[in-house]
Order: sequence, then structure tokens, then C-alpha cells
Amino acid sequence: MHHRATRGLGRLSGACGIFRSGSGHSIAVRWLACAGLISLGLTVPAPGAPVDSVRSVLAVVNTDTIFSTTIDSQLLQIHSRMTTDQKQRFDYRKLLDKLVNDRLLTQEARRLGMAGEAKLQASLAEMKKQDAIRQYVADHFKPDLTVSEDSIRSYFADNYAKMQIRTVSVANRQEARKLADEVGRGASMDSVAKAVSLDMFRYKGGVHNLKHLADVETTLRQQAQPLALGQISQPFPYREVYAFLRVETRQPADTTELPQWQGKIKGILLQQKKETAWREFLSDLSGKIPVADDSAALSKIMADSAALFTPDFTAGAPTVVFRTDTAQVVTDQQLRNAISHRAMTSGDQDFHRIMSAAVATAKEELILGAAAAGGGYLNHPVVNARYAAGLDSALIEAYLKETVVTGIKFNRAEFEAYYNGHLDDFRLPDQYQFDQIQVKDQAAAQEIARRLAEGADFTFLAKQYDSTGGGGVAGAEWVVLSAFPDQVQPELTRLDVGRVSPPFQTADGWIMLRLAGRRPGQPQPMADVEMKIRQVMFQRKFDQGLDKVLDILKADAVIVYHRAEIDRYFGMEGKEK
Repeated sequence: MHHRATRGLGRLSGACGIFRSGSGHSIAVRWLACAGLISLGLTVPAPGAPVDSVRSVLAVVNTDTIFSTTIDSQLLQIHSRMTTDQKQRFDYRKLLDKLVNDRLLTQEARRLGMAGEAKLQASLAEMKKQDAIRQYVADHFKPDLTVSEDSIRSYFADNYAKMQIRTVSVANRQEARKLADEVGRGASMDSVAKAVSLDMFRYKGGVHNLKHLADVETTLRQQAQPLALGQISQPFPYREVYAFLRVETRQPADTTELPQWQGKIKGILLQQKKETAWREFLSDLSGKIPVADDSAALSKIMADSAALFTPDFTAGAPTVVFRTDTAQVVTDQQLRNAISHRAMTSGDQDFHRIMSAAVATAKEELILGAAAAGGGYLNHPVVNARYAAGLDSALIEAYLKETVVTGIKFNRAEFEAYYNGHLDDFRLPDQYQFDQIQVKDQAAAQEIARRLAEGADFTFLAKQYDSTGGGGVAGAEWVVLSAFPDQVQPELTRLDVGRVSPPFQTADGWIMLRLAGRRPGQPQPMADVEMKIRQVMFQRKFDQGLDKVLDILKADAVIVYHRAEIDRYFGMEGKEK
């Protein structure tokens, strides 16, 4: 019954005892396979997780035994790669579920003779090449990662000087250009900002707090850095609007603050130094190992972008796209696989950027592979040991690709149906209108807040207290919350129409905002979100295929869980489950 069109990995058994057809299932770990590459959906043990020093039998999959020492070795491999948060959320038993499914998959793959297939051998050869590269880099890339006190002080002086800017944000570039010209001719930027600006700083005349350069948003810092004091920037895109800015104040770094930031600066400089050393390392190798490319083959891949996430795209050809003088190559098939894998983890990036990144990585690996091969690293003892241990992983990878991925297909109607059924997922941010009261001191702000809580009229209080002369009415401008400082956004999100925010402190005093209106953002066009839809639909079809396949495998399997040993291993003896 096990024909190749329906084999794969699906839901994992959560039952103990003997698993047979009809037993209960529970969702545990998923595998994502795309173009022959697998990302294991594992969590990680918390520090101090139980590790058995005595080998005990936890489960038997058909005639294949899973020992506690097998899990020990898995824990050691994955522990160092995970974040602290992942370690704390680790579900130990899922690792056992994963190993059970590994055994089922490798058993079926071996039964079908896949261990001797050319594709698998090629996959193993690729794994060995990657291990050889890692060992070569470990032996040859030894950068100097010392950081001098002088470099720390220099970085501090450059990045911890202080700057204050003033911005005006409007809907389009043309309006921003017109207003910037008016300010340049003598119009008050304070007044312009209060009258028309679409961000939170409008209520302060566009002025921002005095900040360290390192704390100024990257976009704003890049625009402000080249400017002299009082100089106005060209209009630039900023938080879904267009803005221009003026530098109001500059102050040199305060050397008394250096001890407080020294550790952070050292970490930044270490990372920069490592990245620079790596680029130099690759550049030196590139000079010794030139790479030739086939521009026609690259153009053909680009032309096939519409077929991404389908078997048509990853089918590829043995045509050589890149080659070195030492006969190291990257084929059309390999590059397509790399592009497909990268696309699955690249969010909404367009195809051109995804392909460019994949090409750069492919060339880098080609050069490193040639260097490793030339240095004899394909026969390095450590590399040979890893190669011997990699067969099972390669079997799973080849099996999933052949049995699940190749059966995934799309059509335009599916895309349109998904898009129309999930319009809210593709909407642009909601837009808001706010009225405001601005006062000079905290006491007045607290008095207004108290009176509003007792039922006083907002407009009446605005006319009585507002220090800007605006009477509390902001006008008809609609803004998105991303135009406001991050710390303000959560409070504004919680407001219902007609409700007033708590007072916010600004450089010019205190501000309270009343939500005058909210309207939903418009859905993005389908063409703009097609890449995201492809990702979601691919994962959905893949999961469905995996579930069916593993159900078939488990229906013919005998899986025995040794409950007492499992509980003892995971520290659950005597605990209610």
C-alpha cells in the first residue's frame, strides 16, 4: 500500500503503549521541507534538563530501539543553538515524538531502496562538502577580535554625541518639498508642524527630544548626520509618510557617560570587527579562486519567478551556472533549490532580492568549497565521522522531498480565493484622527485628567487650558499609529472613539489626545502580497500531505512506548499527568 506518491511525515503520536491504526493523535513537532531542505521544528531543553547517564529503552519502533542515550545526544546537539526563551519553553516529550517519526521515515526509505539512490548519494556528498567547509573555516578563519580602549572612546565620541531635530511629516513628497521650501524662505517650522504634520511631534511643533545619535531612528539619523546646525533636509520617506527635518541642537559626547556604555560599545565593535575580517577572508579567497557564471542560465531562472514554490520552479537542470577553475560547480538545479528555500523564510521580499541573496551565498559557498577541497578537508577525520552519521538525516530529507513536496501544486483560483477570504490579513494599518490638549506643566495635565474623569467636556477644557491656541481640535488629518513614538502607541491603540489618553510628557509640556475617529486601512492589492500567500498555501498543502502520509506509515507500524522509563527520564515519576 506504500506507494511513493503518498509517503511522508504527518501528525505525531501523543499516546503511550502500543500504537496501532485508530489510536489517538496529538499535534507535536512539524518538519518544513522545501526543495530538499528540512528545518526541524524543535524546541530546546531548559538549562539543567534531565540527562540519563544509564542507557534505558524509551520506545521501540517496529524493531528499532530508541534509547535514552539517543535523546541525550540530540539534546547536546540542539541546546547550544537555542535562545533562553526557547529553552525555558521546551517540551521534552516532543523530542521523543520526533525520534519515533524519524525511525518510521528512515525505515520506509530504506525499505524502498532509497539509500542507494543517486539523489541521496548526491545529498550526502553535499553534506560532506558543508562539513568540510565548516572545518576549513574553523582552521583558517582566526580573526583578531581584540578591541582597544581608543576605538571604544572613538565610537563613543561619534555615536554618543547628542542631537535634537525637528520634523514635519505629510502625505506626499510634493507637499513635503513645498513646505520645506517655505521653511527655507523663513516660515516658522514650529507653526508648520503644528498646522499640518502627521506625526506625534506635531503637537510639539515637530521638535524631538535631545538624544544620543545611537538612539535616533536610523532613517532620521541618516538624514540628519550630513546637515549643519539649522540646515533643512530634502524630503524623505518616513513611516508611511514623507518628512523633512532640521537639526536644532548638537552637543558633544559627555565623557562621564562612557563607563555606562563601554560594555555595549565593545560588543558592537567586536561584531563589526568579525564581519570585516570575514569579508576580507572571503575577498582573499575570491582573488585566488575566480568564479565564472552563465548569464543566460541566470536570466532563465529570473524569468521563472512566477513558478516559485512549485515543482516546476525547482525541477531545474544540470546546467552549470557557476564554476571555478578547480571544477567546483553550482548547477541550475542547486541554485533553484537554494532560492526556493530562502523564499520560504524571506517574508515579503521580492523575487529579485531573494535571488540576489541566494546567488551571493552560492558563490560564497562555491569558493569555500573549492578551498576546502583543495586543502584536503573532504577526507578530514572529523568530516568523515559526521558523514557516517548523516545518512539517516539525508534519507528523511530525500524521502520528504520525493513524497510530499513534488505533489504540491497551485492554481490562480486558489490564490484569489485565499486572498478574498483573508482580506483583513492584508490590510494596511488603521488610520486615526485625534483632538489634543497641550499644557505646560504636569499639575495642569493632572487637573484636566481629573476633570475629564468626572465628566467635564473635552472641548471646553481645551479652550480653557490648551497652550497652543488650537482649541483642542486637530482638524481632518488622518494618521497611522506608527507615526507616533513606540511608547505612546499601546495607549492610543486601546482608545475608543471619544475617549481620551492619559497625559504624555513632551519636551514642550504635556499632551492628552482624544480619539476623534478611526477607519480601517485598505487591503493591499493581491499582486503586492502574492509572495506571502504562496508561503501560507505551500505550508498548508505540505502539512496536509504530511499528515496523510504518516497516518499510513503508523497504520502498519507497531510502536511500543516504555511509559515507566519515559517518565523516569523526563522526571515525571510519581507526578500526575
